[in-house]
Amino acid sequence: MKKNFLHVAFVLLLFFVMISTAAAQKKRMPEPKLGLSSTISSTPFVTVPFWVSITISIAPMISFSKTDKVGSTFTPGAYIHVHTKKGRIRPYFGGQVMASIMSPTGGSGTTSISLGGLFGADYYLHPLFSIGIESQLNANMENKDLNIPLSLNTTTVIRATVYIK
Repeated sequence: MKKNFLHVAFVLLLFFVMISTAAAQKKRMPEPKLGLSSTISSTPFVTVPFWVSITISIAPMISFSKTDKVGSTFTPGAYIHVHTKKGRIRPYFGGQVMASIMSPTGGSGTTSISLGGLFGADYYLHPLFSIGIESQLNANMENKDLNIPLSLNTTTVIRATVYIK
């Protein structure tokens, strides 16, 4: 309960910071080229976003978790963001694909595929540092090995990114 309260408080704080600085949208920001990003979500991901144009960024992402009694999960993937505005606040929409490779302790492994759509915004506190929030709608493909049907879920992701010129 306390963890959920902290997440909601952080999201509200981020929302108010973004709204209160809407006038900063008119300032010219240098264009980032490459970054290193980490997420705050149920499954933390490390991503390396790189800009292929002024408005499009692509990021390979990776996550790994291991539990002694359950096993390990390796999750590679990638997302694309299409930014709709330049400035300190950059709204975007996009999509992502992920594969979760599960290796249970003492059993055989299996792979699950997830496809999703997303939208969000990045707020640049500095030309080389941004924080962002995004909402996702993901479709988890059917996995007959685990007897899991096709399912839809929503996720909110909070991301911090450090850019390299």
